[in-house]
Amino acid sequence: FHSIIWPAMLMSVGEPVPAKVYGHGWLVIDGGKMSKSKGNVVDPYLLAEKFGVDALRFFLLRTFPFGTDGNFTNELLINTINADLANSFGNLVSRTVAMVGKYFGGTLPADRAADPLDDALLAMIRETPARYAAQMDAFQLHLGLEEVFRLISRANKYIDETMPWVLAKDEANRPRLASVLYNLLEALRVSLILLTPFIPESCAKAFDQIGAGESARSWESASVFGSLPADVTVTRGETLFPRIDAQKMLDELEAMNRPAPAVDPVLPDVSIDDFARCDMRVVKVLSCEAVKKSQKLLKFSLDDGTDPFRHSRLLRARTARGKKGRRHPEPPPAQDDGPGFQRHAPLRRPHRGWQGGTPPHDPRRCRPRRLPPLLKTRQMSTSSKRGGQFLRILNVSKLKTYVIIMKEEGKIAAPGDMKKEFEKIS
Repeated sequence: FHSIIWPAMLMSVGEPVPAKVYGHGWLVIDGGKMSKSKGNVVDPYLLAEKFGVDALRFFLLRTFPFGTDGNFTNELLINTINADLANSFGNLVSRTVAMVGKYFGGTLPADRAADPLDDALLAMIRETPARYAAQMDAFQLHLGLEEVFRLISRANKYIDETMPWVLAKDEANRPRLASVLYNLLEALRVSLILLTPFIPESCAKAFDQIGAGESARSWESASVFGSLPADVTVTRGETLFPRIDAQKMLDELEAMNRPAPAVDPVLPDVSIDDFARCDMRVVKVLSCEAVKKSQKLLKFSLDDGTDPFRHSRLLRARTARGKKGRRHPEPPPAQDDGPGFQRHAPLRRPHRGWQGGTPPHDPRRCRPRRLPPLLKTRQMSTSSKRGGQFLRILNVSKLKTYVIIMKEEGKIAAPGDMKKEFEKIS
């Protein structure tokens, strides 16, 4: 579609066609593809319900290089969420917002005091957007995320280097403490801009927590340090990515993936009145041949006795082939055609206008009736052989059931619960 049909549609309306088409890889389990027969299919809706859409999307793009196959396991999913989203990213957001609220009541003062310890973090804040953009343009999404988490890891290390909890003990260090926390908020703001394509809902919540306005959330502002107001106000919010108890979650997923216990099918109630509405006929299989250009279909020709001139045509055909036979039609037998065959007479209903006399199946009395197309040409699977089995055709729309009697077989098949009722009246 994307390589032929879609470019053709674009060309038909005069729009430019794409320069390249990128194909993604497969998710595999234990090195093999997922298969219903193996019972190893992973339900993405179940995972999204358990972990959230953002976490699931982040895991797929962070763990597996785009364009290659990825070996999926529930353990790998849980470990990635705990390590990257809960510990590194989520911990940085909660610690920074909590320290601003604890030491400054949620609003930073405008006074600042710089220090050489700030240089490494500020340089990485300014350089990361360009490196991230280069990886994203090359469709190396996992490497783009790697650049973002380098910045997040550096910000976490910056907290350990500056030790804000120590600076908060001395009132003289308040300008320095405010500068440290502002640098952390800026590192978070840039990281959130870069993470927005991967976890948009979580990033929107984090932007609200760090006090970033709409202008400070744009891609253009990512390369500009200091987009947050000097007296920015933060708001404590919910934990974005709580840490997952791995063993407990694995047990829950295993329990949910177990096959449901077998349940006996609920059969519809069929009363004798419903059965009486059916028009049942015993038919003969006249011929069976393969359908052209098909390896699985067979074409059956059936006779339910409603064509009174069939014997005339058969006699003429025999005479034309040079075989001995009468040239004039004769009435068909009333009961059977010999061993292994059953005729329609026991189940036929008389014609409405019949007042007695000549039997209704006699061609001189019975008005020709055409078979429905369903019986004239019926295609069935090759598993239905001509001898030793019986077939069943059900026309649900008209509540008519046609029972087919095969050669060398004396059984009659009827659908479901109607079989017993059929045997009673037959």
